[in-house]
Amino acid sequence: MTIYTTIIVEFLLISICILLLFRLRSKIGLAPLYILLGSIQYLQANLGSSVSFNVFGDLYIYPGSIILFSGVLFAVLLIYIKEGVASARALIFGIIISNVIMTLMFEITYIQQIINSEINNIPIHLDSVFNINFKYFLSGTALLFLDFFLLVILYQYIISRFKKLPIFLTIFTALLIILIFDAIAFNVTLFYGTPLFKTSLISHILGKSISALVFSTILFLYLKYLEKEPAKTAFIANQNRDIFSLLTYRKKYKDLTVEKEKIEKKLTSQLESTLDNISDGFV
Repeated sequence: MTIYTTIIVEFLLISICILLLFRLRSKIGLAPLYILLGSIQYLQANLGSSVSFNVFGDLYIYPGSIILFSGVLFAVLLIYIKEGVASARALIFGIIISNVIMTLMFEITYIQQIINSEINNIPIHLDSVFNINFKYFLSGTALLFLDFFLLVILYQYIISRFKKLPIFLTIFTALLIILIFDAIAFNVTLFYGTPLFKTSLISHILGKSISALVFSTILFLYLKYLEKEPAKTAFIANQNRDIFSLLTYRKKYKDLTVEKEKIEKKLTSQLESTLDNISDGFV
């Protein structure tokens, strides 16, 4: 089995698992999908760069990191399109919180390994799976949080601004821009000023551009043939979502609730006042 075969298998495995769990949401809910995505994101954040292969001379591709990360964004966009703002927010915050908790648990386990090695005079491996690179993790988590919001904001902006653009181009453009942004921000944060910067940046941009194309195609085919969405983007534009609705959804919901209660009280008061002013009996 060649490395390219394993990459194709990884693309298919991740996308099929995400789409299957999403397809079964009416029977099992979205919780299994959220758990899967949290596990995938944690795996890529801490272990994804451990496997790489060389392409085009000096360029190295990290299939685990690139495919897994792109798959999570693919799932966020799918949930935003089909389930709306509330579900997308729940997924985003759930992944971030699970990342932080899992990292703390791994660090505690690594400290326990160190204590055990000192007690039993056993050397500990520095490449232990529980030894977390906090600089890599913290920068990756912060970028992930930013990527999530920028993705749905950009997608909704494209929907609102270019209403006649085919849905495939909308999805692909949003994913491509965010993944390239992530590649640039990640490499500037970790490798700027080092000999690895240029090579790593080009490698990440190349790999994530391919991922954007593959996952956009898969999402488009799923929406068109399994979820029966129209070929154009009008189905999402008609929902009247503000491009910042992902950030302000809760506030808007509370404001609408308060306004609804005020209107109900005003109408009730007007009705009582009208009845009290009627002097004659009536049926």
